[in-house]
Amino acid sequence: MINDPGDDTPVDTVLADFSALLARDQSFLLMSEKDMTDTEQSPANGKKVALWMKANKAEMRRLIRGHIHVQPERGKRLAAKAFALATEKAFGHGPP
Repeated sequence: MINDPGDDTPVDTVLADFSALLARDQSFLLMSEKDMTDTEQSPANGKKVALWMKANKAEMRRLIRGHIHVQPERGKRLAAKAFALATEKAFGHGPP
């Protein structure tokens, strides 16, 4: 599954893809390149994501082994690190 920053895939599709990935019951690693400072989404989509993450928290903690974020720009890299700290509780792991 690829989450392209320029992609306008509906949030329901992305969540369905993640659900299918979790349903495989195999550990995996997340990799991303998205600009973490560009996190605009509608309140409705934000709520969908939050509810999905809450419902799938145990499976995410069990199956997601880590998250690698590639960002060449220093300022954006620091923002991504802050984002990683904020999501540590959801995924059960933190930045290196």
